[in-house]
Amino acid sequence: MYGFVLRVLMNIAGLWLATVLISGITADTTAALVWAAISLGLVNAFIRPLVFFLTLPVTLLTLGIFILFINAAMLNLAAWFVTGFDVVGVIDALLGAILVSLVSWVGSAFVGDNGVPKETWPGELRVALVPLNAKKLIGLGFTITLESGAGAAAGFLDSAYEEVGVQISADHNQVLSGADLIFRVRKPSLAEVEHHKTGAISISFLDPFNEKELVESLASHGVVSISMEMIPRSTRAQKMDALSSQANLAGYVTVILAAMHCPKIMPMMMTPAGTIAPARVFVIGAGVAGLQAIATAKRLGARVEAFDTRPVVAEQVQSLGAKFVEIDLGEVGQTDQGYAKELTPEQIELQREGQKKVIAQSDVVITTAQLFGRPAPVIVSRDMVEAMKPGSVVVDMAVETGGNVEGSVLNEVVDINGVKVIGMGNLPSEVARNASEMYSNNLFNLIGDFWDEEAKSLNLNPEDDIVQACVITRDGAVVNVPATLHTPLMSGANAISGITIVGALISAGNDLGMMSTVLGAVAVAFAAINVVGVSIELINVVYIVAAALFVFGLKQLGSPATAVRGNLLSSVGMLIAVVATLFNAEILSFSWIIGAIVVGSIVGYVAAVKIEMTSMPEMVALFNGSGGIASLLVGWAALYNLDNTTFTYVTIVVSVVIGGLTFTGSILAWGKLSEVMPSRAIVFGAQRIFNGVLLLALITCSVLFCLDPSASSPYLFAIIILACLFGVMAVLPIGGADMPVVISLLNSYSGLAACAAGFAIHNNILIVAGSMVGAAGIILTNIMCKAMNRSLANVLFSGFGAVKQATKVEGEVKPINAEDAALILEAAQSVTFVPGYGMAVAQAQHVVRELGEMLEANGAEVTYAIHPVAGRMPGHMNVLLAEASVPYDQLVEMDDINPRIDKIDVAVVIGANDVVNPAANDDENSPIYGMPIINVNQARTVFVLKRSMASGFSGVDNPLFFGENTRMLFGDAKESLAAVLNELK
Repeated sequence: MYGFVLRVLMNIAGLWLATVLISGITADTTAALVWAAISLGLVNAFIRPLVFFLTLPVTLLTLGIFILFINAAMLNLAAWFVTGFDVVGVIDALLGAILVSLVSWVGSAFVGDNGVPKETWPGELRVALVPLNAKKLIGLGFTITLESGAGAAAGFLDSAYEEVGVQISADHNQVLSGADLIFRVRKPSLAEVEHHKTGAISISFLDPFNEKELVESLASHGVVSISMEMIPRSTRAQKMDALSSQANLAGYVTVILAAMHCPKIMPMMMTPAGTIAPARVFVIGAGVAGLQAIATAKRLGARVEAFDTRPVVAEQVQSLGAKFVEIDLGEVGQTDQGYAKELTPEQIELQREGQKKVIAQSDVVITTAQLFGRPAPVIVSRDMVEAMKPGSVVVDMAVETGGNVEGSVLNEVVDINGVKVIGMGNLPSEVARNASEMYSNNLFNLIGDFWDEEAKSLNLNPEDDIVQACVITRDGAVVNVPATLHTPLMSGANAISGITIVGALISAGNDLGMMSTVLGAVAVAFAAINVVGVSIELINVVYIVAAALFVFGLKQLGSPATAVRGNLLSSVGMLIAVVATLFNAEILSFSWIIGAIVVGSIVGYVAAVKIEMTSMPEMVALFNGSGGIASLLVGWAALYNLDNTTFTYVTIVVSVVIGGLTFTGSILAWGKLSEVMPSRAIVFGAQRIFNGVLLLALITCSVLFCLDPSASSPYLFAIIILACLFGVMAVLPIGGADMPVVISLLNSYSGLAACAAGFAIHNNILIVAGSMVGAAGIILTNIMCKAMNRSLANVLFSGFGAVKQATKVEGEVKPINAEDAALILEAAQSVTFVPGYGMAVAQAQHVVRELGEMLEANGAEVTYAIHPVAGRMPGHMNVLLAEASVPYDQLVEMDDINPRIDKIDVAVVIGANDVVNPAANDDENSPIYGMPIINVNQARTVFVLKRSMASGFSGVDNPLFFGENTRMLFGDAKESLAAVLNELK
C-alpha cells in the first residue's frame, strides 16, 4: 500500500507537468489531479498483467510500447473528463504520456518497492535481509516490505524491522507481486513465480544447473534472476560470495554435530584418573567448509588430518595445525573458480584406497567434497564405514547433492555397524542468525556494487564479469546457460578415431585399382598420425617409446607413493632402448657386446644386493663414475668413424672432458665417503691459480685437437689426463658435509657426458636420456645449493673450502636418561624426528619407526623432518626411512616443518648436527652462517641423540646442545631409542 501511494503521488506530479508543458493549462483542483493519477495507477496495475498474459510470449519492448499507449489514452481521458480540456492531437497525448511514464519510472526507481518474503523451503530458518542492512538500503532510497514473521526463526522480530522503516505485510503473494526487487535465501517455487512482476529482479540461491524448469519459468515471466551461488570467486566479488560465507558456517556446524554424537571428548585430557587421548578427526575436502571444520576441530583440541584432491591447499591445511594426508592421484587440479575438478573413476578409486587406513583410525570423519552443478562423488564406501570403531561418527556434508558416503540419508542419522552416519542438510540454517547476517551482508554488497547513486537504480551492466556470471535470466530469456565442453571425451573420441587405420590398411592393400590404393595409402598416413604420430625408422619409433617411459618414470619418481613404479618404468624403457639398439644394422658382431653386458650386469647385481643402506652414497658415487668413464670411452671410440664432421669432433671432446672429470671426481667422492681418504676439505696455496692454469690448458688442447683430429693425436691423451686431473682438483677442496651437493652435481655431469656421447655417435635415445639426467641433476644441485646457502657458481668453481672461525660456544649440557625421555614422549601430542647421518651409521631407522608407531598409538602426531642435505647424498634419509617402511606421508620437508615447529611438543634429533645448528642463523662468523636449517631449537622440548659432544662435518660447535629446552641422550642411537621404546612398553 505504501508503494502504491507513493506511485500515485508520482503520477500526480507527472500529470501536472504534462498538462502544463503540453496542454498549456493549469489544473484547477488538486482533487482532479489526484483522481487522474489514481486512474492511471489503477489502469496500469490491471492492464500490465492482463496484457502480459494475453500476449505471451511478449518482449519487454513490445510491452513497454503498449503500456505507453495506455498511458497516453488515460492521460487524454483524464484531462478531458476532469479539466474539461479536450486534448487535440495524438502527438501531444503521447508526449504527455511519456512524461508521466518517465516521472513515474524515476519515482519508482527512487522509492523502489522491494520485498522480503518468508522462506517457504522446508526447514529453512534464515532470512535474506536483516534489520541492519534493511536500514542501509532505506538510506539509499529503497522502500522495503517484509512478510510478517520472515525473520523470527533467525531471531529478528517484525518490530526490529519496523524500527528501521520496513513495512510489514501478512500477505505472502502481495509481497512478491508488489516488489521490483525480491530478496530471498532459497529459490522460489514455480507457483511463486506466477506472482512476480514483469521486470522484477529476484535474488536468491537458484541452483540453475538442476532447476531448468524454474529458470525457464522465470525467463518467460520476464523476471531478472540473480543466482547467488554463481557469484564468481574473484577478489572484487569476494564480499558478495554467499556460497563461501554459508559454507564457512556449515563447516563449523558439522564439527559441533559430530561432537554431540561422538561418545569421545575432542581434546586430550591428563587427569589423576588417567590420560584421555584426543579424538582423531579426518576431514575430506579442504574447501571453505573443510578448512572451517579443520579449524573448529583443532580449537576443540582434536587431532586433525585432512585430504583434498588439490595439492595446493596442503599449506592451508598445515597452517591450521592439521596434517595433510598425501594421496597421489596423478594429474588433478581446480577450476578457474577454485573448485576441485571432477576426478576420473580411477582417481576416485585411488583416493578410496589411500584414505582407507586413515578413516579406520579416525573417531570422526567429515566429508565435504562437492562438484559445482553436479552430483557429489561417493568417496567413502560402506566397507570403510564398517571398518571404523563402534561409536565413531561420519558427517556427510554433501548429502543434499547425492552424498559422499555410501549409505547416508538426507536429514537422517543412520547406524552402520555401530557407526553413526549423519546426513543433515541445510547446515547453515542451524545457526540461522549468523547465517542470515552473513547472507544479508553479501546481498547488500552485491546491491551496493551495482547501485547507481545518481539514477537511483540498479545498473546490471551485461558486460560486467560478475553480472555475466550470476544473472541467469534477463529480457525474457535465459542468458547464462553453463556450457560443458567435455574435453576428455573429445580427446578419447579422437584417439578412438585412430581405428580408421584398419580400414585404411585394407584399402591400401586391395587390388581394386590404383586410385583405391593411393587413397588408402594417404589414409594410412593420416590415421597413423592420429594413433601414434609419425616415425621414419622402426628403431627411432622404439626410441620414442623408451624416451616416453623415461619421462613418465622420472615423473613418477617425484612421489614416494609412485617411486617404485617410476623406477620400473625407467628400467623397462632402458631395456627397450638396449634391445632396439641391438637391432641396429651397423652392429656386425655381438661377442664383445654380450660379454660386456654379462660382466656389467653381474657386477651391478652383486653391488645392489650386497650393498648396505649406510653405504648407499658411496655406491651412487661409483655409479656416477661408471657413467662418466663409459661416456669418455664412447667418445673416444667415435673417433674411428670415417664420416665425422667438425661438430662431431667438438661433441667428442665434450664427452671425453665431462666423462673424465666425472669419473675421477666420483672416485674421489667415493673415497671421502667411505673414509678411504680424509673426508675433510683439502686445500693448498695457489689452488685457484693451479685450477685456472689446468682449465686453460684443457681448453687449449681441445681447440688444437679439433683443428687436427685423429684417434692417435697427442692432444687427445692430454685432454683425457687433464680432464681426469681437473675432476680430482674439483672435488679435493670439498668437505664431507658438502658431499650431497657434489654427488648431485656429478650425477648431472654424467648425464651431460652421455648426451654429448649421443651427439658424437648420432644416437637419439642417448641424447634424450643424457639430457634428462643432466637437467634433473642440475635442478637437484640447485635445490641442494639453496639448502646449503651456496650459489651454483660456487659449486661449479669449487669454492667450498673457505674456512671461518666460529664463535666458541659455552654453556651447561643437560643429559637425560631413557626413562625420563619416555615419560616426556608419552605425554607429548606432537613429536618430530629429525634424522641425520648418525642414524644411518647406527642403522637405527627401524627402531625409529617402531617408536613412531607406538607414539601414534598413544595419540601423538608423528612426523619426520628431512633436511635436503642430511646424510651423504640427496634423499639419503628418505631412502633409509623408506627402507624401514615409514609412511611417506609422514615425511616433511624443511620448509614445511619450520613454520609450525614452535607448536611441536618434542623434537628428537638423531645423529644430525650441522643441519640443526642454530649458529647458521645467529653466528655471522660461523662457516655455515646463512645455511637454512631445521629450527628444532624452537620446539618446546628437544632430545639430541649423540655418541659424544663432537662437532659435525663442518667442525663447528653446536649451540643447540646447550639450549634451555635441550636434553642430550648420549650413546649409540639405535640402543638409546630401543631403551626408550622398552620404557614406553
